[in-house]
Amino acid sequence: MNFVQFHIGDWDSSTRLLSPLEKGVYIDLLFLYYSLERPLMRSECDRISRAYTAEEKNALEYILGRFFMADGESYRHQRCDKEIEATRSKSVKAAASAKARWDRQKANESQKKMKTSQMQDACANHANASETHMQDECDRNADGMLTDNRKPITITTEEKVEKEAKKAKREPTVSFPDSLPAEWRQAASSIRQDVTPERVFLKLRGRYAPTTTKKTMGNWRKIFLGWIGREYPETGKALGKAPLPPHKDPAFHFGKEYYDKSVNPDGTTNWGV
Repeated sequence: MNFVQFHIGDWDSSTRLLSPLEKGVYIDLLFLYYSLERPLMRSECDRISRAYTAEEKNALEYILGRFFMADGESYRHQRCDKEIEATRSKSVKAAASAKARWDRQKANESQKKMKTSQMQDACANHANASETHMQDECDRNADGMLTDNRKPITITTEEKVEKEAKKAKREPTVSFPDSLPAEWRQAASSIRQDVTPERVFLKLRGRYAPTTTKKTMGNWRKIFLGWIGREYPETGKALGKAPLPPHKDPAFHFGKEYYDKSVNPDGTTNWGV
């Protein structure tokens, strides 16, 4: 044994009445007992205690008789046997636990290897099956292409003429018109009576005329009518309302002509209120 518990209280209570020589003999015998892990022979006791003088021999005899038990040619110590047995039992349990741990680890590694091998086999089988399936599909597609009896698509002269005629009927793209078409003015008046079509047309022309944008006349008409719908109403042209009288219209200019026309034949004044 390389390690043993040394209980100071037990040692002090059991060796309090011993002399220093007797304590030295006793501790030497204990160390040898634990080192060999077996009972001590008589010759070993004489040698380890170095009992040469009469005083040393008397101390050895007292210690053997006081703390040891004679067992034939050897001497046993009850406390030492108990500690040695406990240590051996602990070592056996630790060894069994370590062996179980190593066996469990080996079993887990073996199981992992088996699962890995099974997965690799499954992947290989799946890859082979996919490759075979893909090869079969390619073969079938190739056979289908070789046995395709469909006629090529041909375009007749009549179809070409009809196609060109449709292209010719398409409305050409032009720049924004220079003047407001009458049809546009009529359509704008039917949508909004509180907006002047000419004013919206000039605003739209000021935006698109400097550019190179080209559209069909139909598209220009849609843009113009869209602007008509979003335009703010003009003063005095609100839909369904009569024009404001001069004295309520902030834009009206009260000049001499207005005052001349406001005088009635009888000399009274009519301000239009």
